[in-house]
Amino acid sequence: MLGIHPPKPEARFNDENNRWMKEYRSVDWLKSALKARPPPKYVQGDIEGLDDDLAADKKEEPKVSNEELEKEFKSLLDEATTLSSNCKNTKAGMLEFEKDDDDNFQIDFIAACSNLRASNYEITTADRMKVKLVAGKIIPAIATTTSVVTGLVLLELFKVLQNKDVSALRNGMIDVGTNNYVLFERDEPNKFRTKIEKTYMPEQDYTYKKKIIRVPEGFTKYDSIDIPVTPSTSVEEFGEALVKKLNSFLPPDAEAKYEVDGIGVGTGVIWNGSKKHANTTKSLMHVIEQQKIAETGGKGLPRPFWEGRIQFCDLSVIVSIEDDDDVDEVDVETAMIRLVIGKD
Repeated sequence: MLGIHPPKPEARFNDENNRWMKEYRSVDWLKSALKARPPPKYVQGDIEGLDDDLAADKKEEPKVSNEELEKEFKSLLDEATTLSSNCKNTKAGMLEFEKDDDDNFQIDFIAACSNLRASNYEITTADRMKVKLVAGKIIPAIATTTSVVTGLVLLELFKVLQNKDVSALRNGMIDVGTNNYVLFERDEPNKFRTKIEKTYMPEQDYTYKKKIIRVPEGFTKYDSIDIPVTPSTSVEEFGEALVKKLNSFLPPDAEAKYEVDGIGVGTGVIWNGSKKHANTTKSLMHVIEQQKIAETGGKGLPRPFWEGRIQFCDLSVIVSIEDDDDVDEVDVETAMIRLVIGKD
């Protein structure tokens, strides 16, 4: 059954007495196929809830020489050549997705795979008709829009890998319904600038004013504020370095200065800006690690999370400043705060 399928007649020509690929529909064939493929032995995994980078790095792959890689490549190439030569006299036809053709195995395959996965993860299974309904909507979308978008993204990725100038990048617009595809020069990224938002409150006949200060002025989503740290840098030292960096964006004669009122990692707050806080003098890296462990169910990490890292961006900071404008609220938004991790 594996390999190139023979031509499939249209669904209207299906014959119950002479079904397409009928030799693979018998119980005897199924038993023989299962007998030749014993299920693999279950092995309990030992990586649960770890940081993605740590989980990927925990198992170090052995180094392979170029000679071994070339030998493996030649073996795969020979195997592909053999398979190709065996298919020379095979007549094959294009097999299109058709959910309403009950003889093409497609809905049977999708229903079997989806329900096996559902059973593994204790998800409610679905009957064949429900699977047909869902697959009839998803498969065409994957084969059209999703595949086109993936292709366009890869084209831009190739330009990045080839170190092309940023002017070579393009935005894409596709309309599958009208068969219209357009590539055009990219737009400049949105720049976030200081502004005052006004909201009229009719019940109080009052206009609420909120000033949003952007630091640095006109930053984009690609910009970052880099703060060098080491494993021994304390939370307070990081806060002081961040304040110094933020205040460097102010005019030299500015009286008001920025203050850090809180630091958060993931879903938790690790510092409230007070010198009396329990984490003030602790290592910033250690505090972040403890927060990550708490979010993964309290399971320890195999090694310090910062080992092998050169940066950390999952950091949220609450910043404030005294402002003289006649507004009801002042909010400070910064570019992404990025820790540049070095060694002691």
